[in-house]
Amino acid sequence: MKHHYFSFVICTWAIVVLLASCSSNKVWEQPDVLYSNSSLTVNGVERQADRTVLHLSIEGRPGNNFRIQSTTYLAGDNGKEYALKGSEGLTLDQWTPFSKDVKSFDLYFEPVKGSEQALDLIEPQGWMIYGIHDADKPLRIRPAKEDGAIKDENVFFKKGTGTLSGRFEGSSHPEVIQFFGNNAFQEDNLQACKIAPDGSFSLEIPLEYPILSYLWSDDSSRPLYFFLTPDGETTIQIDSAGLVHFPADSRCGKLASWLSNAAPSFNSPQDSTILLLADYVGERQGFSNEETHLLKQNIRIIAAARELLSVSETDPSLYISMAKLDPEDWTAFSISNEISSLSNYYQFLGPMRGISNDTRKMMAVDSAVFKKPGPSIFLQAAIMNGRGLSQEVKANKQLLEMYKAKGIDPSQQFSYKKVWDERLSALSSPYLKARYQTAIDELLKESDDCYDLPTGEATDIFRRMVDPFRGKWVYVDFWDIGCAPCKQGIESSVALRKKIAGMDNLELVFITGDRSTPPQVYKEYVAKYMAEETSYLIPEAESILLRQLFNFNAIPHNELVDPDGRIVRGKNLPRLGSPDFLDQLELAK
Repeated sequence: MKHHYFSFVICTWAIVVLLASCSSNKVWEQPDVLYSNSSLTVNGVERQADRTVLHLSIEGRPGNNFRIQSTTYLAGDNGKEYALKGSEGLTLDQWTPFSKDVKSFDLYFEPVKGSEQALDLIEPQGWMIYGIHDADKPLRIRPAKEDGAIKDENVFFKKGTGTLSGRFEGSSHPEVIQFFGNNAFQEDNLQACKIAPDGSFSLEIPLEYPILSYLWSDDSSRPLYFFLTPDGETTIQIDSAGLVHFPADSRCGKLASWLSNAAPSFNSPQDSTILLLADYVGERQGFSNEETHLLKQNIRIIAAARELLSVSETDPSLYISMAKLDPEDWTAFSISNEISSLSNYYQFLGPMRGISNDTRKMMAVDSAVFKKPGPSIFLQAAIMNGRGLSQEVKANKQLLEMYKAKGIDPSQQFSYKKVWDERLSALSSPYLKARYQTAIDELLKESDDCYDLPTGEATDIFRRMVDPFRGKWVYVDFWDIGCAPCKQGIESSVALRKKIAGMDNLELVFITGDRSTPPQVYKEYVAKYMAEETSYLIPEAESILLRQLFNFNAIPHNELVDPDGRIVRGKNLPRLGSPDFLDQLELAK
């Protein structure tokens, strides 16, 4: 009897301790967070048996609104997701006005496992709070291994065509999907295709090395990330909620999924918390070492690019984020969208300001930034700037024509050939040397001044807008309302446009897409500044197809159509607003 009583006491005591332990783990009265991309504040977490409650508040001005989407979820260890079930203090998916400076509300989720030590609040491409945890129990984040660097160019570079196929699930889907084509060489490699009625699509993308990049659709406001290698195949699925999924064995599929569905925008990449977040997410999502390395490369390159934009002095010691990049790790090239900007900024801004035509000075500055003999892969990417080289070749041809017309010996005048030779000698990579020489040779080749557009839907769209003016030269201006140089050119060219309106042989045509220039905004702007012009507002899907047809991302972009409907090739077209616009246009004809 005594034995049974003793066992009863022990069991009762154990249950009490267990309940007390569970109870203490159910409430985080003053939670801490690792990272937040918003003004949302977590005031408390209740982990109840049938649900998990987050007590939240948000700051805002009276008269403004905010919204929480029903697709929001909590994420735990190993990426386990807990769905949002309800709310109190607001209505999900609807705009909630601020009546005071702070709005408090609760969100109810599925019950969270008792073993979860931290939670992430994720609204895909919206509100994100990472590492919500009990303030009395600090997070333990292990630094991830980064052994994904590649310093052998023979391993990294390989030409081939990668195949990217996918499908949008659900009853509705976008019309067009596109790959922007940015790369380390500053050359546009745009790819776009119509999406089939069943939601499927396929892109064939010429590559020279593996890329971590993204797709964009005509009705989306967020990127859809993917990883693709030359001669490789990647399959992407977008479910009815808009979330991206990859097969379990996809190389870097976990990283691409997280970047598409749950990554913050890295607004302050200089903040060390962002790199800590990469370690935290990598461990919870089960990233490979390669994935963690690529994520950190992405963060570091964004930080370096923003640094180059913000620091205007030429002192190499000021470029701290830049100096943290490994000057020999070719995988920086894989971050295709960011390296494209970085290499351009590195050549023309910051420490290289004003010396882009002096290769020896650029080499010296590059060595001072990285404290290593150069050239770094970043300087080599800057030298490989295809857009800049193309403009230089065009300018060089025009200079030679001018010297010839004036009877001046070209050898006694400035020529870009000497600059190109110096850059070629500076390149340490055999692959890039060969590529740079080939690019120069191709650009210097004589070609027909005009060409015919290929048959296809994009050409049909373009012809619909310019064919009414057959027999005239047609200057086409691609613009949008968010482009300051576009608007500056339009608004400063009133007198010029009036003069052109009286000419029999020249027509101006303006084209913009309805996503970048919303219909009502377009209507008001055209009425104010372009009432007498030939102007088209076209669906975004058509705008994407035209950008692929003429292979451009940046605007303003211009094309010149001759009286027979052919496209003028390889000329420097003047921008609207240029003081000598008509003279420059005559040279381009």
